[in-house]
Amino acid sequence: MSETTKALFKDALYQVLDNKVFRLLVILGLVLVLPTFLIAAKPEQLVVLFGWRTYEYSDVLGWFNIPMPADPEASHATLILYAQNLLVDQLAGTFGLVFAIAATAFFVPRMVEKGAADTIFSKPVSRGALLMSRYLAGLLFVAILATVLVVGMHVGLLLNSGFSDAGFLWSIPVMIYKYGILHAFSLLIAVLTRSSVAAILTTLMFFAFNGCVHGAWQIKEAQIQRFREQVEAGEEPEGDDPSDLIDGLIVTLDVLHYTLPKTNDAAVISQSLRQALAERRTVFKDPVSGLKVADHPEDMQPLPVSEADLPVIARWGSDEAEKAGTRVTLKRWPLSERKRTEALQELEQRLEDMGIQQVEKDRSHILGNGAPTRSWSEPRGEQTFRCETTFFIAKGQLFGLEFEAPIDPAVGNEQDFWKWRFREGFEIEGVARRHEDAFSTQASWSAELKFNLWFSIGSTLLFVALTLALAWWRLSRIDF
Repeated sequence: MSETTKALFKDALYQVLDNKVFRLLVILGLVLVLPTFLIAAKPEQLVVLFGWRTYEYSDVLGWFNIPMPADPEASHATLILYAQNLLVDQLAGTFGLVFAIAATAFFVPRMVEKGAADTIFSKPVSRGALLMSRYLAGLLFVAILATVLVVGMHVGLLLNSGFSDAGFLWSIPVMIYKYGILHAFSLLIAVLTRSSVAAILTTLMFFAFNGCVHGAWQIKEAQIQRFREQVEAGEEPEGDDPSDLIDGLIVTLDVLHYTLPKTNDAAVISQSLRQALAERRTVFKDPVSGLKVADHPEDMQPLPVSEADLPVIARWGSDEAEKAGTRVTLKRWPLSERKRTEALQELEQRLEDMGIQQVEKDRSHILGNGAPTRSWSEPRGEQTFRCETTFFIAKGQLFGLEFEAPIDPAVGNEQDFWKWRFREGFEIEGVARRHEDAFSTQASWSAELKFNLWFSIGSTLLFVALTLALAWWRLSRIDF
């Protein structure tokens, strides 16, 4: 490393360490890390201040309106992952970046001030090198803060809660990546205007505008996908075909999406990298559709199923005497062979032929959508069974989820909470669990161009390179 390079690096580091906002943010980061050393998320319960107070996870998750996981023993992991996402991806990844932009926006304006510029540019260092040193200073600013926050939380959780999520460390380079996009734009504005205030305000407006553009594009894609799925399922689509919207609006959103840096994708990239290190536990995966089941139904074990049992693809049953006869069955048909409306009509006709008059109609929440459900009581010899069938659609397949269990006189027909938790454990790659997750579930390293993470990173880095090149070109032509 040459002496000039060493000097530029030391100058960049000095710009960071001498920054009062940086010191304040380090203290704030340590404050956010402190709870991981004082609050232990044990597998059984939440322990505060080494046993001073304890809380059940059902209560804690209920406070934050977080669904209970399919596996109750995973409650502590659910709470930890939620806290990591809230503090790092949401709080630090949004508000933290805003503070970082405001704190580093003066790096270039201060350099090009009259008087300071005469001294700085009289040195035998190119203007491009000086500009890149200021860009490096901003990256160091965020890198140190991200490391303090993420590594500190990781160590605290490991020592106090016994929880280690190595994929969480990917949040550090992802935060630097997201900030690097905005910092490059901030430097360009600073060179053009020589004003830190203009750099801050313009960068924040660009941040908001960029997020709105990509958010609108994702909503448009989700609506088109949902419309097509409803048509494919042979059902009446809800609303008009989104592709019939004003062509100019569709084209504009597509052009902006492909050309602007994709700051919204940073969280998706982080999640993808984390999942690559720690594959989510599953007890069943359908090789045809990719449907994953996170855990077995409560107190049930898998029963053998072969190809001869199709359309049945999975079955669970209870061996306990008091729950004998309890079964959960999962079936699958290609939509090209069987439509959901047909399946519902056939079920209702079968129940009518059996003389069952009281059939409850409802909708169950599966894979982020309401799926039609039919529930009834069915006498079988000396026992009466409570039966329930739900039909849901995903990946061009129709699924039928069937529950049946002897009615316990002490409980009656009350729905068991475990059914909801069991269904919440369903997942299919590329299928959104919520409307706002439509993009994240389709984005991957091997997806088509508009959902491809390699393209997202490549096009974003190209935008950053062009932005810095334009800033260098303008700086090289300023006459001090």
